[in-house]
Amino acid sequence: MKHSLLFVLVASLAFVAHAQEDCVTQCRSELLRVEVSNTVLNQQSAQSLLPALRAFSESDSLSTLLQRDFPLADIPFPHNKDTCLARKADGDPMFANVNCSAIGLCNDTSIDEIARKRICFGLPCAIIEGTLNVGQCQGVESIAPSSLSFPEPVRIQNIKLTPRSVELNGENARLCFTINELDVTLGVALNLNTTGTNLTDTRVGIHNVNPILDGPREACVSAKINLRSSTPVTELKIETPSNAPFVSDDMIRAASSRLRIDGITGYPAADIAAVQNEIAPVIFQPLRDTVETAVKDALGQVFQTQINAIAGAGSKQSMSVESSSMMSEFGISNFMVTDQLAITECAALSAAGRPIPPDHACIGLNDIFEGPITTAYKGRLSSEIQSLNRASRGLNVTSESIKQRLIALREVVLARRTEFLDGTETPEELQTRNEWTLLDANLDINDYLNPIVEQISTNQLRSQLPSMLEIHNSISSDGLGRDLAIALPGVCTDRASPHANRSIPNCPVQVYADLNEFNILLQRMWESGRLCQSGSGRFRQDRDEYNQPKYNEEGAPVGTGGCAIESDGMLCYMKAPPQLSWDTATRKYKTKVSLESCYRGPAFLGLGRFGGDFDINMAFSPAACDNGDFCVQNPDVNWNVVPGSGRFALRESSLFHEVVNQGLNDAIVGSLSNGMRLPLSSGTGPLGLSPLVSEGRVDAGPGYFGACLKPKEGSAVPE
Repeated sequence: MKHSLLFVLVASLAFVAHAQEDCVTQCRSELLRVEVSNTVLNQQSAQSLLPALRAFSESDSLSTLLQRDFPLADIPFPHNKDTCLARKADGDPMFANVNCSAIGLCNDTSIDEIARKRICFGLPCAIIEGTLNVGQCQGVESIAPSSLSFPEPVRIQNIKLTPRSVELNGENARLCFTINELDVTLGVALNLNTTGTNLTDTRVGIHNVNPILDGPREACVSAKINLRSSTPVTELKIETPSNAPFVSDDMIRAASSRLRIDGITGYPAADIAAVQNEIAPVIFQPLRDTVETAVKDALGQVFQTQINAIAGAGSKQSMSVESSSMMSEFGISNFMVTDQLAITECAALSAAGRPIPPDHACIGLNDIFEGPITTAYKGRLSSEIQSLNRASRGLNVTSESIKQRLIALREVVLARRTEFLDGTETPEELQTRNEWTLLDANLDINDYLNPIVEQISTNQLRSQLPSMLEIHNSISSDGLGRDLAIALPGVCTDRASPHANRSIPNCPVQVYADLNEFNILLQRMWESGRLCQSGSGRFRQDRDEYNQPKYNEEGAPVGTGGCAIESDGMLCYMKAPPQLSWDTATRKYKTKVSLESCYRGPAFLGLGRFGGDFDINMAFSPAACDNGDFCVQNPDVNWNVVPGSGRFALRESSLFHEVVNQGLNDAIVGSLSNGMRLPLSSGTGPLGLSPLVSEGRVDAGPGYFGACLKPKEGSAVPE
C-alpha cells in the first residue's frame, strides 16, 4: 500500500504549504512569508536571486513584457565608431585625443573638422536640394544631421527569446539569450545642420522603419547587483557577444523598400516615389546603430525594471511572472507518476550507455521484474516507457517539471544503443541493426511519450488557476534584513495577514505560512482539478425515474464530474476540498478528507466488491527532520464509513464486512501513521537544490505555521 489513496492525498496537501519560497506578491494577504536576517545577507547575497532570475529568463511573460511601445528621447546623430577606432589604432594624430565611445562627436567642434567628416555621416546636399531648388545648397557639398528625434516610439511587435545561461559571480549578473524572432517598427527624424545654405528643409522624416530579424542573434544582459543598496541594480548593459550587428545588410535592403520619407520638397510629386527608393538605402545605412541602440534601450528598460523588482529596490516593487510552472506541480496525479518516470529515466540512461547518478530518484525504487534499482539497473526501456504511458493515462497530470523531464527524456531515448551485438556483424548488418534501433526509439517517443506531453499541456490549459504571480522583495528600512511575501492575485484577500508580525526569535531564515490563504488555495485547486487525479469539483451522481442513485451493472456509481482519486483499485470522489485547522485543546493541526461514491470492483468470482462514503480525520504536529525536511510523524488517524452509505462488503450484514474493514483500516491508518516527509531540502522536491536546512524550531498555532531555517554549511544565503 505504498501509494495508498490517503497517503498520496495528504502528502500532496502538506507539500503545497512549503513549496513556494521563491515567489512573492503585491497582495496584502500572504500565503507564505520569508524573512532573511542581516547575518545571512552578506557580500554574496546576490546569489539568493539566482532562482528568481532563472525563472524570469525562462518565463513566457518576458516576451509579453517586451512587446510594447518604448518612447525614446532625442539623441545626437551617431558617428562611425569602427572608423574612429581604426584611425586611432593607426596612429592618426587627429584622433589621438578622441574618445571614440563618446556620444555627440559629430557636434563636437573641438574635434578637427576633417576628422569629423571621416567619422560622421554626411547627406549629399543635392539630394535635399532636388530638381526644384537648384542652387540653394550655395556650394555646400554635404549636410551633417545634427541629431535624431523619435516622433514615433520604438514598437517591438514580436520577439521570441530562448534563455542560454543565467550567471551570478559575486555581484555581477549576466543573463544570455538567443533572439529567434524580432519585428521592430519606429519613426525617426533627421534634424539637419543647413548652415551656409538657403535650404528651407531642415528636417527629414523617416517612417515605417521596420527591420525584421533574418536569423538568430545572441544577446546578453549584464548588471551589478547589491541587495543592500537603495539602487540595487547598476551598470546595466546589453551586449552582443559575437559583435555581429542586430541589423544585417539583408535586413537593411528589405526594410528600405518599406520606408516612407517626408520633409523633402525639392522634387515634383510624380518623382517622389523614385527619389525615395534612391534615398532610402543611403539614409538607412547610417541608421543601423540607431535601430540597434533603440532595441537595446527597450530591452534595457524591461530588464532594469524587472531585475530591480527581483532585487527589491528600496520600497516594495512588483513584477509579474507565469505561475503555471509553480502551480502545476501540485496535485495528486503528479505524485502518482513520479516514481515510474524516475524508473523510465534510469532505464533510458542505461540503454544509452550513460551512468546513472547515485542520487537519482530511481535508486531504491522497486521494479516489478528487477527488484530494488541500483546504478547498474538493466530494465527494458520500451517496457518502462509503456508502463509510464499506462501510469499517466487518464490522470490529471499538470506538472511542468514532469513535462520538461519527458521532453529531455526523448533525447536520451534517441541515444539508445543497439543491443545483442557480438562483433561479427558486417558493416551492412550493423547499419541495418542501428536503423532498427533508431526506428524503435522513434516509435516509443511518438506512440508513448509524446501523447503524455500533449495531455499534460491540455491539462494545464484546462485548469483555471491564476496564471500570474506578482513578485516583490524589499530591504527593511532599518537595514536589518530582507523580506519576501507570497500570494496569488486571484486567490488572496485584500486584508493584511493577521500573522504578519509573528516571528521566531534569533532565526536566520524564518518561513511563515498563512493557513487561511492556504485553505483558499486548496478550494481553488479542488474546483479546477489541480488537486485531483482526474475531474474536478463535486461528483453529481445520476438518478433514475424514482430519484434513486444510478449504478452500472457492476455496481459502480454513474454520474458526471467530480474530483476523482484512485488507489489500489478503489475509485473515490473528494466531496469537498480538505481544510487545515488548529485544535486548541490538543495543539495539533487537523484536516478532514471526505470521500464519496467510493467503489472497488470484484477481485474474484464477485468477491471483494465494496463501496460507500468515507470520512478520514487526521491530526498532526509538524516537526523538523535531521536533514532539513519537514516531517509529520505518527499522526492521529481516524476514519469511518458514513452511516447508511456502505454497500456490498461494507454492509454490516455482509460476510466479508469485518475482513474488508480490517483491510481498509490497515491500509489507511498504516500508511498515514508511518509519517510523511515534506521534501524541502533533501533533493526530492522543487526546493531540493536549496542550501537551506532546518534549524529545528517551529511555531505552530491557529491560522499559521512557522519554521526556522538556516543556510547549509558553506552556503551564505537561501536560494
